[in-house]
Amino acid sequence: MSQEANEILRGRSQLNRNLYQQKITDVAEAQSEQSLPTIYSRFDAELGLGRLQDSGGNISYGTAQTNGGSR
Repeated sequence: MSQEANEILRGRSQLNRNLYQQKITDVAEAQSEQSLPTIYSRFDAELGLGRLQDSGGNISYGTAQTNGGSR
């Protein structure tokens, strides 16, 4: 194999390693963000949605996914 071919393969190998490491980092960050605790604070009757607040203080609205059973 020529010197030029070896350099091309080394470059591609390094690029693939970097892309793989970045993907691992992105997946770990996404999983970390998903595991932040969120609390249901109240129901907004005007919007017809539940008000949620995460540990960072961010507010979002969503619908409950439930079978309707309660005690």
